[in-house]
Amino acid sequence: MHTARRDSPRGRYRDDLNLILADHDIAAGDTDQAGRRLARVVEHPSCPVADRLARLGLAELDRLAGNQRHAADAFAALFEDTASRGATWLQIQALVGLALCDDDRALSRWAALGTELPAAASVADPRELAVGEPRVLWLLTI
Repeated sequence: MHTARRDSPRGRYRDDLNLILADHDIAAGDTDQAGRRLARVVEHPSCPVADRLARLGLAELDRLAGNQRHAADAFAALFEDTASRGATWLQIQALVGLALCDDDRALSRWAALGTELPAAASVADPRELAVGEPRVLWLLTI
């Protein structure tokens, strides 16, 4: 069993607050503040999901800043990590991020995922899963 970090009796709540506020900061255009919030979560995550969501957010900040190669590598690493943990929701979010970076790895990984998740086979390109303006983040640990 994973316990909350010692520096905060509300570790997971604090992480959720930072993740949600980071998502808001990105929407408001304050990517520096979003980066600080996400880094806080990565530094002392209350649980593995919070850590991976914060890393997803940092990769998204790289993508938005035009650092496509760095973002794509981060999304690809998250895809592999979450696949090994069976965290399908995070795996798909990382794959959408990879596709939004126009990275060739996205479609082959999507095709492989389609063999494991029949519903995925009905979507040709993971970018189709991005709702509205392309976005990757749905930052909340629950």
